[in-house]
Amino acid sequence: MTSQTEQGEHGEQNGEAIRLFTERTETANSTVPVRWCLSKDILDSLKAKKARRPHLLLVVKHQDEKAEEKTERKLVPLDQVLQYI
Repeated sequence: MTSQTEQGEHGEQNGEAIRLFTERTETANSTVPVRWCLSKDILDSLKAKKARRPHLLLVVKHQDEKAEEKTERKLVPLDQVLQYI
């Protein structure tokens, strides 16, 4: 029996168009480095569409000590590959 890999709208495998990576660090600093990796299919699609400066929107929702929710948004160029949030 063979299995087929599920593909998304843009041809990415298992629906993974982008992967986000963080390092687990035990520091008092609240800044965390976030890295990302796009699937080859997404990169090919951006090239085919002649995207000049594609960006990634990172949205982080967190609570402070008073349980108040805050939302932080960062718009970063894809080729930056790393953003501290």
